[in-house]
Amino acid sequence: MSPIICRACGTRFPAKQFSQAECQSLKELHYFDEAVAEFAMLRKVEAFFARHPYAEGKINPHFIDVLDSEDPEVQEQMCSGVPFDEIELPEKVVVVPRMAEDAEVIDYLQHHHFDLQARLPGIAQAVAAGRGHIATVKCPHCRAGELHVAEENFWEFQSQTEESSTFYWPEWHSLDDDGTLHVKTTGYVGMSHWTGETTVKPQQPEYSFWRWFVAQPEHQHLMGDEEFDQIRVAYGSMAKQSN
Repeated sequence: MSPIICRACGTRFPAKQFSQAECQSLKELHYFDEAVAEFAMLRKVEAFFARHPYAEGKINPHFIDVLDSEDPEVQEQMCSGVPFDEIELPEKVVVVPRMAEDAEVIDYLQHHHFDLQARLPGIAQAVAAGRGHIATVKCPHCRAGELHVAEENFWEFQSQTEESSTFYWPEWHSLDDDGTLHVKTTGYVGMSHWTGETTVKPQQPEYSFWRWFVAQPEHQHLMGDEEFDQIRVAYGSMAKQSN
């Protein structure tokens, strides 16, 4: 999916259609919009703690409470390798929401960990600086709307505008009952690291290649995309000769 969207006409565009300077502006606009949204949420958190001062520091993501717990049973489960989300904690402070905003803040605190007093000034400064210094990018289709990158499309946008690399672990693979192949895959987009897998189904054109690829003893090592591409080209030539 093309990650750049016009706010006016809704037309989508791939990043390659725009210059490096325009993509940089879209990135900066995205970060500014994120800062505005976070600042609004942090102000709600600030007001929430003013209404419920006893709750400050008591509502955290589950994994933080597990790490901070001094309960012997919790510590024993951690040392035994029990997944954090399966570890039950002793009863803790419960805040009964008085209004919809309370429920919103409680949910936010249960999924984000930060020091409000340390975080708020920096975000406030970023918002106060405004977006006037960031060049807008006009839609080449309607020539009136402003382009932006939606939150759910930002990773795709980064992958199209920043240097990326992919690494495969052929020895770390598995097969489903229907033949679907899963190969552990990791890589970088800019300075961001990601870990996941490559999934190849039997009906996909390169399925035969992937099954052959993971079966070769000489391929059982961490492999960069350059080496992988060379192997794929060699396999294509080999397949043509055998036909």
